[in-house]
Amino acid sequence: MSKNIHAKTRDVQQPYAVFVMGDWEWRVLKRYQSADNEKKNPYAVWFCAVQSPMTYGSWEYGDTYISDIPGAVAGQEFGADEHSIAVSIAG
Repeated sequence: MSKNIHAKTRDVQQPYAVFVMGDWEWRVLKRYQSADNEKKNPYAVWFCAVQSPMTYGSWEYGDTYISDIPGAVAGQEFGADEHSIAVSIAG
């Protein structure tokens, strides 16, 4: 079994990954399962900070189904160091 190297919660300014679609932004701050286990779990979640027009510039924190994040894929690889990935979806 592979180890989850993204299990430690990060600050909103140092996320593991960033997904952007229009005025929405999801910042992945923690991954609960290893990438291998996420692929097997249709209900896998990430702990995210989300900003949208409805948050008025603030961040809302909580668990988010991976399938609810545009461009995100369960088991997706993130960087193992302090760098994060960024994905922008047209829409």
